[in-house]
Amino acid sequence: MSKKSIHWADRMAGQWTQRRGRNHVIEIGVSPSGPIHLGFLRETILGDVAARALRDAGAQARFVLFADSMDPLRKRYPFLDASYDKFIGKPLCDIPAPVRGPASYADAFLAPFAKSLERLGVALEILRSEDFYRSGRMTKPISQALEGRERIADILREESGRQLDEGWSPVNVLCAECGRMTTTRVVDFDVASTQIGYACECGSKGQADYSKGQAKLPWRIDWPARWSVLGVTVEPFGKDHSSPGGSYATGRRICQEIFGWKPPEAIPYEWINLKGQGAMSSSKGIAITIDTMLEAIPAEVLRYLILRDRPNQAIDFDPSRKLIQIIDEYEALERRILHGDADVSDAARRNYSLARIDPEQPREAVEIPFRLLTTLVQVAANDEETLKSVLQRTGYGDDLRRWPQVKQLADFAWNWTGKFAPEEDRMQLSEQVPDTVRQLSETQIQFLEQLADYLMGDRPADEIHQQVYQLAERLQLGAPEAFRAIYAALIGKERGPRAGFFLASLNRDFVLERFRQVRRERGESPAGRDWGETGSRPQTYPNQED
Repeated sequence: MSKKSIHWADRMAGQWTQRRGRNHVIEIGVSPSGPIHLGFLRETILGDVAARALRDAGAQARFVLFADSMDPLRKRYPFLDASYDKFIGKPLCDIPAPVRGPASYADAFLAPFAKSLERLGVALEILRSEDFYRSGRMTKPISQALEGRERIADILREESGRQLDEGWSPVNVLCAECGRMTTTRVVDFDVASTQIGYACECGSKGQADYSKGQAKLPWRIDWPARWSVLGVTVEPFGKDHSSPGGSYATGRRICQEIFGWKPPEAIPYEWINLKGQGAMSSSKGIAITIDTMLEAIPAEVLRYLILRDRPNQAIDFDPSRKLIQIIDEYEALERRILHGDADVSDAARRNYSLARIDPEQPREAVEIPFRLLTTLVQVAANDEETLKSVLQRTGYGDDLRRWPQVKQLADFAWNWTGKFAPEEDRMQLSEQVPDTVRQLSETQIQFLEQLADYLMGDRPADEIHQQVYQLAERLQLGAPEAFRAIYAALIGKERGPRAGFFLASLNRDFVLERFRQVRRERGESPAGRDWGETGSRPQTYPNQED
């Protein structure tokens, strides 16, 4: 029997409906100031899961992404050239894209993210701040912020300890002359006419009409203002915003006391840390983009990567071997569920269901593990027909009836090996006998010759693996030295994939010829051969000296 437990998302959904009713708006927010990386995927998936859990609980849930496209460019990031220095302080929506095609800087990073969302099965509305400000939807909260300036300043001081200058303003004005909003100072304002008088460091002075998007609320005030305008009830956000004195602490009070809206239910989450580099950050150049990962692993595995840990647990992301372990974990869970294993816990089943893009769509499990597929695509050099033959040789011929599904996984496996596989997991069969065989000992050469004799029979992978150990023991050769001899002869490396499976996946005649070529490469005669279990001398192959 499966273990009964309530998934954290369903438990939260129950609490939200109890406190806030059955009509919800879930918001996530991003500034498109650079490539939208895997770190923000956690916020995205948490928002999607919150929406799913609420709907499963019988509630209505609107899921929105608020893209702060009017956010000013803060600095010239590592991926920008020196020409972008002149755009610092200008809204992202008004800056040219750093690549050809997109209409603006903001579009350059929002467009690929929107495509990634489709592949991830995340259905949401993308809202842009320039549309909100320039259409007049933010006029009321700007008026409220201007009139509540002193109260907002008190809240910021009380919650964050931040000391504000005497001339501080809760609104940033866009200079009509230089186009910047980080260099202006508010001189006066009139909420009746929605006019703000300003002076800019560029020397310009003038009037800005904030009902037409000529001014914008800064982040700490913009965030709670959006909650009130959109009616946000649930929002996931990074742990930095939820710390004492952080944006959520000030935002919830500003939301209630200035904008008159109950702040949303919070889902604070820990960072995704990139192995050896720390928390992902586009501005610091520490990032892997979501679309890059979606080329290397299935979208549902990427969803599962986020869901397998609770939001308050950090995710240490290693795109190489640890990622393969997570793919193995997901595939094993899928096989257990689809094969009807009753011992899978309710929480694990819910994680799997929430990871699925369409949980109602019927599917069959592919039996070949992804880890092994990364070896096979390299053996086949990513050739489709060769891969089919390799699958037949390694006992996975039944999976060929699901070829479109297998081919899709094979493409992921090939991309993963090219982008993220450790060097020791990458291999290319050498067309000629590698020079590394010149370092092999006489005992290692005898081992390869006797292994070739053994491989003349039709041998399954697990038996081949055991035979490696048995032959090594018979020749008084250490097992590591035996494996090194195999890899040296085939791929010119000291290490490689699991030997039994690797040898079973290769063309048998190729392996026999290669192992017997090693001695000739050293210019030696095959004297004193022990023919092992075959009991007879093996047949002669083309180009083989007797």
